[in-house]
Amino acid sequence: MNKNTLFLKFTSAIQWNSFFYVIYKIFYVTLSFTLYKVLSTSMFSTWATIQSIVFLLALWLDCGFKKSIPRYCPEFSKNKIIHKNFIYTVLIIQSLVLAAALPLLWYLLQYFIIHKIFIIYAITLFAIHGMSELFKTIYHAHFWQKQFNLLQTVCMLTEMVCNFWYLMHASSDTQIVTFLLTTKIASSVGVIIGSIFLLPSLLQQTTYSIKKISNIKQLKKEFFEHSFMMWSATCIKSLSERNFLFPFLTHTFGSLPANLFKVVHDGALFFQRTAIRVLGSADTALLSHALTLNNTQTLYKSAFKQLVRTVIVITLPLTVLSAGAFFLKTNAPTQEMLVLFFVVAFGYMFEVLLSPYERALEVKRRYRLLWVSYAPYLFGLVFLFTWPLSFSLVQWIILVHLLRLLSALLMALTIK
Repeated sequence: MNKNTLFLKFTSAIQWNSFFYVIYKIFYVTLSFTLYKVLSTSMFSTWATIQSIVFLLALWLDCGFKKSIPRYCPEFSKNKIIHKNFIYTVLIIQSLVLAAALPLLWYLLQYFIIHKIFIIYAITLFAIHGMSELFKTIYHAHFWQKQFNLLQTVCMLTEMVCNFWYLMHASSDTQIVTFLLTTKIASSVGVIIGSIFLLPSLLQQTTYSIKKISNIKQLKKEFFEHSFMMWSATCIKSLSERNFLFPFLTHTFGSLPANLFKVVHDGALFFQRTAIRVLGSADTALLSHALTLNNTQTLYKSAFKQLVRTVIVITLPLTVLSAGAFFLKTNAPTQEMLVLFFVVAFGYMFEVLLSPYERALEVKRRYRLLWVSYAPYLFGLVFLFTWPLSFSLVQWIILVHLLRLLSALLMALTIK
């Protein structure tokens, strides 16, 4: 793969990620606002809490594969047997980790879910969602965004059409939440089945450059070390994201303020999540392939500049679109809603703009600089979680985003 081919694959990945995620986010935000109006406060809180806990725990237990697979895929895919073993190994490890976590999830849900009937649905969704996300990482690391995203789009559209159809006919809040969880599980199962059928084609169409990798033991050691470091970093960053904050705010400030936070946050998060999902694993894959294809820094520097340009082009227009979407969806927003929206929206915007520097530190395995950048953010969060009621909800969220931005700025300043 030469420079032009690599950049074309990266551009194609961005386009297909855009195709899927913009469609998904429009449906999801619409569903979130609809449920906020249709469901009771307690039932909306139950639905949102289940999703937050399930997706958060799945994120915590991804073993760092979301970043380590794109980083080391170019290395392991040089040989057919090693490549095949690499894919099967991460699938087996993730399956075992998810299975081992089921009792923990059952225990956690007892404290957050009043309606016990939903616990079995939540546990099933956790296991299925975790595996579908791993398949996504694998295919995206190979620049197979087109094939996987088409599969995911079909499953997601089917899920959302069923959801909105059912909302027009359901008479009970319990029935609605049960149906939403069922369609989510079915959609993820469809993604997994389709991914399994695609796997032989992925292996067959990969170009293998060498017959034997001489440093395979060292490569495996580096992969698992990188996975652990990325796993740790992901867990730390997740402490200030929606899926962790919503259950925490519900427990600390109450259901009504937490529900308000979720609705406003979903609107403000539109541009950031769109930018992040549009980039997906393509940013890590681009920089990793650039390092693998060229021993000098020439290709890597070109790839980094390409990534920075792409991030700017994606982020700036989405900021305006996100603000417009929020005001269209929200009738007569209160001052508290407006402040929350702009703090979250513009805080995330600057983080995304600085994200190439974080990817560069990760790809180059500059772990010490990463942890130096995380230190103020981590210590600040400990203070905020220890004394949350010393602040109003808006003040608390402002401080969280200032800490996140400080961490991103440190990464941009420390990288050479």
